[in-house]
This record gives sequence, C-alpha cells and structure tokens, in this order.
Amino acid sequence: MINYRITCILIALLLLVCTACETREPAFTCLPGKYSKEELIFFSRVGFRKHKTLAKWNSNITVSMGKGDITRRDILTVDSIILELAPLIKPLEISRVPEEGDIIVNFTAEKEDRIGISAFTETDQSPLTKYLTSAKIYVRPTIKGRRRQAVLRHEFLHAMGLAHPVGSFEPMGSRLESRVVTLDNLYPEYGEEDYLYTDMDKAAVRMLYEECLSPGWHKSIYVAFLKGRNIEDKERARRALNDH
Repeated sequence: MINYRITCILIALLLLVCTACETREPAFTCLPGKYSKEELIFFSRVGFRKHKTLAKWNSNITVSMGKGDITRRDILTVDSIILELAPLIKPLEISRVPEEGDIIVNFTAEKEDRIGISAFTETDQSPLTKYLTSAKIYVRPTIKGRRRQAVLRHEFLHAMGLAHPVGSFEPMGSRLESRVVTLDNLYPEYGEEDYLYTDMDKAAVRMLYEECLSPGWHKSIYVAFLKGRNIEDKERARRALNDH
C-alpha cells in the first residue's frame, strides 16, 4: 500500500514537471541588446522553416562531398563556407571530412524532378528533440562557374536551418539582375571573384545558434516577443496590405 502511494505521488510530480515544461514560455533573454532591430526583424523572416518552427543542430557538424562531378573549386568553396560559418555557431564545430558527413553536398541530376530549381536542400530532424540530424544539398550539374559558387553558399544557409523570407524565392534563371548573395537572393554581384555572406545573414545564423533558442519553437511566439518590445516588421505588413 505504501509503495502504491509513493508510486502515485511520483507519477503526479512527473506530470506536473511535464506540464510546466510544455507551458513554459520561451525565454529570448540572450537577444535584447545583442542584436539590432533590423536583425531581429530579419530573423523573423528567415529563422523558421517547416511548420514555422525553429530547426538547428545541437552537435558538431561534419560535411562531405557526395555524388557528381566535383571540382577543386567546389571543394575550395565548401571549405571557405565552413570557415565563415564556424565562428557563427560556436560552441558547435563544423568541418569537412573524407567519409560520409552530416551534410552531404551533391552535384547530380538525380533530383531534377523539381522543375525550375537550380538547387535545394533536404533536412532531417529528430522527432523527439526537433534538432537537425542530417542534410543533403543538391546542385544541378548544369550550374557552372560563379553562379554555382553562389548557389552553394545559399544552400548551406538552409542546411544550417534558415529559410527563404516568405515570397522572396525565385527559381534560378527567372531573372539575371546583378545582386548580392544572401538568403533573399541566389544571384551574385558581377565583378567579384569570391562571395561572402552578408552581415545580416551572419547575424541570422548566429542568432539561430544562441543557447536561449530551442528547436521546435513556433514563429508566433517569437513574433509576440518582438511585439512586446514594440518591434514590428512594417515592410512585411505593407506588403500584406498591398496583396489584399
């Protein structure tokens, strides 16, 4: 009888703990004062992927070259991307390995069923923790030269957990204007030999990997956090108004 009561008490306490975990409001305590208003707003556009939830890695990341005609330039591009991302995701580490990695970069036509898409990234998440567990980047082999480098840099941002701003994605080749490589855009700025991520993109990656942000958190909670600090995405509101 005593053991039964003890068991019931333990179960009740466990249920209370679980309920508290589920109802606890996410604390974005690491963000105020560390990021500008513009950076906080930009993250609301790109920081939430599938089902409008956060997705990120929680362990060291390995990168490997997969299938396709891989050039020396491709390897150098991947290595330079890794160097840029490394300080943004600390304390996690990211490195290229000869064996199969967590992120695999492919230059093949096997996924060309997606008409009009020059490249895309598939990611897997743990159903329990919501952390990213693997990613595969596919770049069409017909993409060559400097555009190939720009596309690859773009896809790596998705592999890290970031998304396109709503309504900004256009298939490669839909227009060939001179542009900077960012999450908003796949097109490079002509006249440059190498590309670097913009400060805004770097801030988005760094913010995603802050310890106070957890995978699975819904975008609506983050937007409520911004509103509580009187931060509003006026540009997006204006676009929504024009669409109607």
